[in-house]
Amino acid sequence: MAAAIIYPSGSPSFQLSIPGVNFISTSAVLLNGRECPTTYLGPNRLSVFVNTADLIPGGTCRVRNPGPTPELSEPIYFIRGSLNDGPVPMTSPTKVGAGSPAFTLSFSGMPVDKDTVIIWNGLAMPTTVNLALGYASTTIPEQEVARPGYAVAALYSQSAGWITPAQIVNITLNQPVSGMVESPADGNLLAIVPDTTSAHPKSLIQIDPRSGQVTPLLPLADNPSALMLASDKGSIYTGSTQSSLIRRLAWPSLAPLSTIDLVSGGTVSLAAVPGSPNSVMVGKSTSFPPTQEIVIYDDGTPRSLHGAVDGYRDCIAIDEAGAKVYALNNGLTTFDMRAYTVDGSGLASIGRSGTLDIGFGTGLAISGGKLYTSSGLVIDSATLAPLSKRIVVPSDSRFLVDPPNNRIYFVGASGTYGTGYVFVYDLTTLNQVGALILHGMISTPQRLVRWGRNGLAVVPDSGYGNDSTMYLFQTDLVRPF
Repeated sequence: MAAAIIYPSGSPSFQLSIPGVNFISTSAVLLNGRECPTTYLGPNRLSVFVNTADLIPGGTCRVRNPGPTPELSEPIYFIRGSLNDGPVPMTSPTKVGAGSPAFTLSFSGMPVDKDTVIIWNGLAMPTTVNLALGYASTTIPEQEVARPGYAVAALYSQSAGWITPAQIVNITLNQPVSGMVESPADGNLLAIVPDTTSAHPKSLIQIDPRSGQVTPLLPLADNPSALMLASDKGSIYTGSTQSSLIRRLAWPSLAPLSTIDLVSGGTVSLAAVPGSPNSVMVGKSTSFPPTQEIVIYDDGTPRSLHGAVDGYRDCIAIDEAGAKVYALNNGLTTFDMRAYTVDGSGLASIGRSGTLDIGFGTGLAISGGKLYTSSGLVIDSATLAPLSKRIVVPSDSRFLVDPPNNRIYFVGASGTYGTGYVFVYDLTTLNQVGALILHGMISTPQRLVRWGRNGLAVVPDSGYGNDSTMYLFQTDLVRPF
């Protein structure tokens, strides 16, 4: 096994790959005495996620092989290096595709000594050092990037004890999608693929975000751009801006259940109606974009009373009881909120807010009587008045509210520098609890989805300069491993 697990102060959680011998499928990794979920990768390698809370100087990692007489390995100790106060080195590459072959990882731009090694997810790698050029490099084996996620890399001087700040290397999945949701029960992802790609075009696919495996499920008509789970998660709906048809499929059989004909316009927004799996709320495109007509359909039949919003997608929200609908005008020059009650006849207007400090394309979500926006503004759903505390977020963010984990996530990009960030906030206090970097993201992502116990998926919008890769990772910023 390794001699030590080395990390910089402030390191995020990471997936530790443990080399050794005589591992078996029931081997278990103990971090600081706590047995952790362990992945068996073969007789010479195990994998385990290390929480930030596990990274304490003098902490231990041990492997236990069960049996009549359980075998416990000698401990590997956690070592926290002293942060180097010199320049932060340049790392190359900062993003690789899952399943890539072995590659060279290099650090440059700062003084190094003969004892400098590159740390990859806590482990010292065989390192080549050029003292004159201030350059260090190592070969990262292909098994280290076989799955999507991210790695934590740093430079460490074994003799001086200094370490550079953690550098993230994103491990991404190359699969363009235009709509995505978490699959019921199994923690996988369901996604629809546009016709502009060669990888499973115009089809419904399943993605295992832990392994990166993509499985085609069903060819789709109409080139859909919207995907939604019914409120009971027993069926899925697909819609398209290019078609007036919305199709409902049974889950998991994918048998056709029904078709809704909007008669005119396409589908901009889709939302489940709580407690009514046969009902769906649709934001229909109109002849005056970006205006959407808001209609609730029951078994394909529209309710008679409709609403409207001057906004782009993600600007309509229905509360947890299915009793009220909120529509955020974010597409013209009037930035305000409309509120409607919901009954068997449809939507009835009950109020409108004053002008809100938001921008074009601002998204909307509701939880616990509060309306959250992608611009960071939080609004009381009863009064439609903004709360005094606002979340400071990047412009052009996408966001996701996660009540079960008391979290809210924002994703934004920094423009031509090609760097994006996931900012994580406490849903109660609205205080930031952490952030992760996404390398290679030029513009706003189009989708942010939760999966599994503590996974996040970020899908960049390839129409704005991004490539077609998606970011899939697990982090204890959502929930500890």
